Amino acid sequence: MKKNFGKFAAIAVAAALAAGIMAVPATSGNYAKAVDASSTTKSVDASSTTKSVDASSTSTSTSTSTSTSTSTSTTTTTTTSTTDSSSVISSEAAATAVAQIEAAAPGSTVTIGMSPAKSTVPAGVILELAQKDVNLRLDFGAYAWTVNGKTVTNARDINFNVAAASNVPADKVTKLAGSNPTVQIALSENGDFGFTATLTYNVGAQYNGKYANLFWYKNDGTFEAISNSKIDANGYANLQFTHASDYVIVIADKALGESTAAKANEATDTTKSPKTGEVYSIF
Repeated sequence: MKKNFGKFAAIAVAAALAAGIMAVPATSGNYAKAVDASSTTKSVDASSTTKSVDASSTSTSTSTSTSTSTSTSTTTTTTTSTTDSSSVISSEAAATAVAQIEAAAPGSTVTIGMSPAKSTVPAGVILELAQKDVNLRLDFGAYAWTVNGKTVTNARDINFNVAAASNVPADKVTKLAGSNPTVQIALSENGDFGFTATLTYNVGAQYNGKYANLFWYKNDGTFEAISNSKIDANGYANLQFTHASDYVIVIADKALGESTAAKANEATDTTKSPKTGEVYSIF
């Protein structure tokens, strides 16, 4: 990251990123500041394999992304976001995370301490992570997200808040899960992440050894099988997401897949017409 990057150049690049019109080549040389070019970042120890940032502060400062780049055939796109700026981590925490990602050795992990009030990671941090073999861990205490930079293709502000929910109709949940127990969660974000994120989530230690099966409840009222994970002794499962929406986790003795979703999506409830005797779906 160049310390003497010109202020006017920084403003121009930031404006281009904010407008969602700048595609940034995704190479290890792509350094993106998460704060104004005049701000300083904290020094980090590049020899550490795990670095941590506390972003749970209630500060309401926001961040601006700038970047420099080198040519390559693989690009990471930045897009605009409608995220509530009050939920974005502090500019200081974002800048520290960017510096740590920049200095991180391949295969290492940078951790940001998150909170429900400060649950959004700005695009600048995601952009710095892009195409690097570095893991970004977002630790909310009760759960955590992990993103490897190699999966990042799009950078925007992302709200990583997860909450227990009951948004999926009970009859649809029963049709999907049968007698198996379920957990519903809702993500505050909407749409595609632009990367693959692994959610480490506690579904209950009583389910140790069983499988947590993740199903996306789509806008058209159907389910799609997404991922599954064996539940550990403490009740945690590691489930992969690429998209934010409403989800049902089905706890079962085995891994479930698309055939389970397809069966749940079948319009099996029928009604008989008194005039024609034809049977048709009521859905």
